[in-house]
Amino acid sequence: MPNLYERLFTYRERADRSPLEDFLTEALADLLNRFPEPLARRAVELLISDRSDALQNLKRFWPAGTKATWTTQKVIDGGKIIDLMMEVDGKPLVVVENKISAGFQEHRPHPSSVQDRDVEHQLATYGRWLALETPSDWGGALILLTHWTPAPADFATYPQMYCSRYRNTIRWTDLSRWLRDETKLSGHEQTDWAALSVDLVNFLRKKDMDHERATSHDLAALQIYVASADRVRKSVEDIWESVKELWRPICQQNDKPFDISTEYGCAWKWRYLVRNDLRSSYLAFGIRFPDLAQNRADTALGDVPYFFVELGSDYEGSAINELKMPSCWIVSDDLRIATRPLRDFPTDPDRLVLEAQAWVSERIVEVARAL
Repeated sequence: MPNLYERLFTYRERADRSPLEDFLTEALADLLNRFPEPLARRAVELLISDRSDALQNLKRFWPAGTKATWTTQKVIDGGKIIDLMMEVDGKPLVVVENKISAGFQEHRPHPSSVQDRDVEHQLATYGRWLALETPSDWGGALILLTHWTPAPADFATYPQMYCSRYRNTIRWTDLSRWLRDETKLSGHEQTDWAALSVDLVNFLRKKDMDHERATSHDLAALQIYVASADRVRKSVEDIWESVKELWRPICQQNDKPFDISTEYGCAWKWRYLVRNDLRSSYLAFGIRFPDLAQNRADTALGDVPYFFVELGSDYEGSAINELKMPSCWIVSDDLRIATRPLRDFPTDPDRLVLEAQAWVSERIVEVARAL
């Protein structure tokens, strides 16, 4: 019989983005809500990492026999979305941010919540909200659950920034190992939580998320990357810089560094848009290699590498959905993307960059007209 989580993941794939982070968040919430109380408490101990002071304090707000409820996609502070949250008697006690390899967002604080701050770190937004909403004697537990994305350097040591009293980072590998051990020890293999835990562990293994050591594939890819990274970065940044007179009027001033996303298999540059109703949306340009992506939900051109210009959004229901783009653009919910295969460009690097500049210029002009 096919793995349950593989089937669900296939059903949820979309052309505009990988659903893996959201999918795993929903799967974890479902499991946590199925756990019997002793196991549910051990799960929270894992997330908090056995901090005795936190665990002792938590007993005051999560009395024995009281049901803890895990919810997902909690909208706060003018549209920001918390991945996963534990509540007891309607009071939020624990917030979990789930990352695989994507970077953190910079949030624009709600006007009534933070004064004189243009942007703030995504985790700071969630920690500040939790500290305000949770009982002050508890102070909140803010957890980063991650695979490759590292925690901010000051996450554990800067309570003034992240606000919640208890902060911890845990990896999906740790969670996978814990689920595997708990299932073996349970003696209740016929329970739904045990069966689903086995399926989830197997799913994580197939996604290479049950270990952190480099595989032979990783080492081979690293050899290619080290030899080519500087040239790829320079090409992308040169093209982005060459068309700056076109994107400057429609983009915010804050520069975003060149980024390589292993999750989406792309090397790209991007900036948030300046239009008021699109300030959580971005314009991006880069090169995507779908066959190298960890999550292959992008079906724009199959496995063919391509240049792309993209309009995307941090949140669902973006005003991007109201934009009218030319027929050459792929249109999906909260995404507009124009693509051109690398094979259509000259092999000579100088000619390739010049032709890519011309193609990107045309696409950004179309974006500007749509805005």
